[in-house]
Amino acid sequence: MPLHLLLVLCAQAILFLIWIIWAFRWLFDIRADAVARSGQTVPGPSATLQAFRHGFTAPRYASQRWRLGLLTLPLLALSLLVPFII
Repeated sequence: MPLHLLLVLCAQAILFLIWIIWAFRWLFDIRADAVARSGQTVPGPSATLQAFRHGFTAPRYASQRWRLGLLTLPLLALSLLVPFII
């Protein structure tokens, strides 16, 4: 395996790990919001959908959405780059 391919794949793995961490933090924040709205440990579908809508539109989550979006771009770019390196 060429060294430059190995470096690109390692960079992609590190970016993906960071992306996973931020995505789960955002999802857990949305779930906590749904639990707080419903007052139940396991919120129903309507509370969950409201929390997700709030997660996609509320200014409170704007920084998390930006982070995920900005991490997605280099991740996609590296994914598109790999076939040209092989």
